[in-house]
Amino acid sequence: MKLTPPSVASWLIAVIVGGLGILIHMGAVHVRIGVEPFWLVGAGFILLVVATLVRGL
Repeated sequence: MKLTPPSVASWLIAVIVGGLGILIHMGAVHVRIGVEPFWLVGAGFILLVVATLVRGL
């Protein structure tokens, strides 16, 4: 299996989604989006894994 680094856009989106989940969980940001913060952090992590596995993402 050949791994490739994620693109800057994928990495930035994953960091924003994960960081938002952490900030919502800590109570620093009060945003009602209908999703638990745990799932936001998980989605950011999964995006990074998929972007590493798929070339050009």
